[in-house]
Amino acid sequence: MASNVQVLADSWIHLLLNLLGYGTIIIPGYFLIKYIKNSQYIERAGNGIFSRIILTCVYGNTYDKIVEDTIQAQKPRKERSSFSDCSQLIFCFLGLQVSYLTWGVLQEKIMT
Repeated sequence: MASNVQVLADSWIHLLLNLLGYGTIIIPGYFLIKYIKNSQYIERAGNGIFSRIILTCVYGNTYDKIVEDTIQAQKPRKERSSFSDCSQLIFCFLGLQVSYLTWGVLQEKIMT
């Protein structure tokens, strides 16, 4: 019985160490990205490789793509109907359900 308690305590210690390890990367990264977005770095960034890497990591696109997106955002957009939104939602829901079902069936075949 004592060994089960020790195994459980070791599991919790490993979990806490993993969470601490991930937290040392994720938490400072979150604050750094938030600072870059709030400081309007995109307006001050040059064309160097370092600034392009930062823009790609923070915004997911390079500066050229962001400028294109800004220009396209200024153009009037065609409104989507509620039927279109509903059909897209149903399509995504069914796609996820089929994926999960396939995953479950394949996992059962692998395990048995």
